[in-house]
Amino acid sequence: MEHKNNNGQIVLPIFYKVKPAEVRYQTGRFGEAFHERESRLRERSPFDPTTLEKWKQALLEVSNLKGYEADR
Repeated sequence: MEHKNNNGQIVLPIFYKVKPAEVRYQTGRFGEAFHERESRLRERSPFDPTTLEKWKQALLEVSNLKGYEADR
């Protein structure tokens, strides 16, 4: 998303077996995996909370883009 915002690159999100809202709000199976990853990151030393916030912001931005949803 940094490249999109800073350099004008095109981002085409493909949501494979996940709904954009699940990515946006980190819910469902996507949310479970995300929160598991978050827990592992918090256990690391040193933990940088700004990295996690950047990820959440990028997920919010990409989930708001028009993309392709594929179930199969």
